[in-house]
Amino acid sequence: MLVPEARAVFLPAELPPLSPATPYLQTLGKAQLQGYPALRPRSLELLTLLLAHPEGIEGEKLAQQLYPTPNPQALKTELCRLRQQGLEVQNRPYRLLSPIEADFLQLQEALERNQLYQALTLYQGPLLPRSQAPGIELLRHRIEEQLKEAVLQQPDLDLLYRLAQQIC
Repeated sequence: MLVPEARAVFLPAELPPLSPATPYLQTLGKAQLQGYPALRPRSLELLTLLLAHPEGIEGEKLAQQLYPTPNPQALKTELCRLRQQGLEVQNRPYRLLSPIEADFLQLQEALERNQLYQALTLYQGPLLPRSQAPGIELLRHRIEEQLKEAVLQQPDLDLLYRLAQQIC
């Protein structure tokens, strides 16, 4: 029996308050989506990839990022499952229209603003650690490398110590 990676949760207290209508996706170290029933692992990967491409992404490229061997029909099935959960997804290019906040997006924003303590607080482990989707693996690697690089450029030993605790 498959255990779903996402389940309904409450927001952690240390995160900024969101409107009750805005779901929050935790993908770093664990995967949970507040306000939605359990999502299948592939649906969660698809949702994460859509969030990572707010400008939209063409179907062929999305299929390449979701499956080791691109499978357009399986992609359509997964998109249908997301829509059945009440999420709005635009076609051509595929783009998530439903507002969802995500920890990995907040982490990327913190890194862009050079708020490294906040970034290390948000980082709870690798992005969807059980995922083998090519796009998720690439995104996981990119997030970790950005975090490491940002911390290593600072002369702050506390940041370096916290990074070592988080990554190792």
